[in-house]
Amino acid sequence: MCKDESPIFDRCPTMLNGKTKMSICTRTCGREGVSGALPQAVHYAVLNYLSGQRMKNATLRERFGVDSRNAAQISAVIRKSLDESLIRSADPERPRSGYVPYWA
Repeated sequence: MCKDESPIFDRCPTMLNGKTKMSICTRTCGREGVSGALPQAVHYAVLNYLSGQRMKNATLRERFGVDSRNAAQISAVIRKSLDESLIRSADPERPRSGYVPYWA
């Protein structure tokens, strides 16, 4: 049984036309899901960068389908991605400018 009952992110296999696909869903259990969401967050940062946009807390929250009252969960994913140098601030002078992949 988990101590923390807040929703977190997990990979959820589903079937589509007889093929298995992976998607993001939420489940209930501790904080280990933050690490599981890192690859998806980085992938989303790359997609945004390639389309001329920047990933922000609100856009990542929307992508994962997380309610605004649970924004701290998305902040934790972004913080961990920054700590592991997977993404970086798009403009260090403006903290709310969004995030891009570390190599951008």
